[in-house]
Amino acid sequence: MSLYDIKKKGPRLGRRHFLVGAGGASLAIPFLGSLEPAAAGDPPYAPNPRFVCMATGHGGVWNSNMYPDLSTASQARNIYPNHDMHYGPLAASSAGGTTTISACLSAPSTALPQSLVDKLNVIRGLDIVEYMGHHTGGPLGNFARRDGEGDENLEYIPTIDQLMAWSPNFYPDIDAILLRSMHIANGYSRMSWGWVNPNDPSAGVAEVPRANSSIALFNQIFVPPEMPEENPRPLIVDKIYEHYRRVQTGAFGDASRLSKEDKLRLEAHMERLLELERKLNVVASCGEITEPTQDANDADFSNVAGMGSFYELYNDVVVAAFVCGTSRIAIYGQDFAFTDDTNWNDWHQEVAHVGGGGIDPAEVNQPGWQNILTDNHRNFFQHAFLDLCNKLDAVDEGNGITALDNSLVMWTQESGHETHSNVGTPVVTAGSAAGFFNTGQYVDLRRRDVKMGQDKAEDNTWRPGILYNQWLANVLQAMNLTPAEFEMGGRKGYGIDLPRHDYWTGADPMAMWPDHLFAGASGLIPQLVKGV
Repeated sequence: MSLYDIKKKGPRLGRRHFLVGAGGASLAIPFLGSLEPAAAGDPPYAPNPRFVCMATGHGGVWNSNMYPDLSTASQARNIYPNHDMHYGPLAASSAGGTTTISACLSAPSTALPQSLVDKLNVIRGLDIVEYMGHHTGGPLGNFARRDGEGDENLEYIPTIDQLMAWSPNFYPDIDAILLRSMHIANGYSRMSWGWVNPNDPSAGVAEVPRANSSIALFNQIFVPPEMPEENPRPLIVDKIYEHYRRVQTGAFGDASRLSKEDKLRLEAHMERLLELERKLNVVASCGEITEPTQDANDADFSNVAGMGSFYELYNDVVVAAFVCGTSRIAIYGQDFAFTDDTNWNDWHQEVAHVGGGGIDPAEVNQPGWQNILTDNHRNFFQHAFLDLCNKLDAVDEGNGITALDNSLVMWTQESGHETHSNVGTPVVTAGSAAGFFNTGQYVDLRRRDVKMGQDKAEDNTWRPGILYNQWLANVLQAMNLTPAEFEMGGRKGYGIDLPRHDYWTGADPMAMWPDHLFAGASGLIPQLVKGV
């Protein structure tokens, strides 16, 4: 039986009735009421797109395994002084029931049809310019969240999902929003960071908790309609707020005796209570949806099938939230081995941690470790990323525009082709963010004429690209945020200033990432963004 059981009752069938099966099948739904009428001749995209970020720990997948052949991106375009990008249509081959973009980006053709390939982008050459060992906040812009390396006095800042979650440009209407953002992690947590008090940034930044149950998450994003009570009881939140007001005004004594820290703590607590009260008043209208009975956290994590079911069940909940309109942000993290290959004793040290480009497999204890690492990421691509993309793409939101078209789903990794190096952090996207991005492209943003330091095989040579900060700024603008909302202290792009690291190469980092990259980091990326 599918997760969502639709009971058709003739004319009573609401426009948000839908079905999403664990295998990815969905019933089309009519045009959603939240979609604005489009201008004549324009696609009827949603005015308010959804955002998903998936991130996997480590990385280290060699370039030849991660990316399509260089010849795919054969067209050139100048984007900065002495800096050409290259791009071309994303090519896929199919044989024996498998569709292949690269060794890592391959899946059964049923999961990766050409129609979905046309909605993907593979982006190469996005650089975080500082050493980022064991970071978890970096994929979404909190570069200070890393372990024991570099300048540990870096400022913690909110991640881009939390900028969206509290932006009136992303959520112009929160009347139906039950969760501003959803957080799902299997090991790779601590990704999402937000203000302790959204109304007072001086109160600091804290980790946003992750979901610990897919059923509990479902219950947070879907509230069945209730019969109105004849004599509804006053909310406890209201009583607490009255108590808070009396403390603030000094009704219990001299309010000035509260320390600055206690005032910040009290105000942050009340903001959370007011947000809870707001959600208690939300009326969700999603049709007759049967609550799931299988919890993702009960999955068998020792094999690919079990790990896959973990993401498939959470994906069902995310699709439900997006279609119901009760949330528009989902964040996923994965850091455990996603492979059936058990020919290793310590995943971290024998496989993930030896992900250095150019290492001869004979030099490490685990023969074939690169194949295992590639297989690990390929399984995540298939069972987590593509599963969600297919489920979103099966939801018709009118005139052939799907929920995937009205979303941006991005997958990135902790590292580039070498573990703990963020030169060339890979990004794979699906969906156009409601028409903001072009799709179906392989985009190589590196300076192909510049080689960084060490003499390595061409496949694993570092070549400088553009700032990952600029990608984050493009994502934020795709989600309707303005530069005024994300530029901090006059800095362009999103993220704090980072010292430019030589990444053990001996190359001059100031020459690899010149100042004009930072000055242009809020700019829209040509060829990726429509009309640019």
